[in-house]
Amino acid sequence: MVVQMIPMLCIYPLLKRTTRWPQIWLGFTINIGYVWSWLSIGDLSLFSFPLYTNLYMMGALWCWTMVYDTIYGCQDEEDDMTIGVRSTPMSIGSVIPASIFFAVVMVGLVFAAGVTSFHRETYFVFCIGGSSVFFIWKFATLDLNSEHSCWSFFIHNAFYLGFIVYVGLLVDYIRIIVGWY
Repeated sequence: MVVQMIPMLCIYPLLKRTTRWPQIWLGFTINIGYVWSWLSIGDLSLFSFPLYTNLYMMGALWCWTMVYDTIYGCQDEEDDMTIGVRSTPMSIGSVIPASIFFAVVMVGLVFAAGVTSFHRETYFVFCIGGSSVFFIWKFATLDLNSEHSCWSFFIHNAFYLGFIVYVGLLVDYIRIIVGWY
């Protein structure tokens, strides 16, 4: 699967020279592993709940990439303009409202995935509550004029938000294995 991602990853830098929306491609490229994993083990029937669940999760992952990579791009905005590289932050102007929109959609899609896959309270507390608190904290403390703040937002998405969602899935899985209903 990783080998198949290489051409997709090679296209991304070229898109930064030809379009103002390279993050759209990056969202698909970075998260394609999720799709391949699902296709290798999942139920592919059109109207099954796993299909909808996985479409919701893929949409959530794409929105998440749009959030963190758009903020990440803000730290390079001046340099990008100087050398002619295009990016989403330069295209949308007001980055915060657009990023908040994608964050809200991401949380909503993770919620929808939880509902369609019959997760219980533990999933929603960690994944939805934790993600919401995380985004409120990060957007409240974000300074787009500070490279450090943009970098912190990016890194915390990887290490904190990813971990929060992972813990929510893990705790809910353990709940099922142990038989806590």
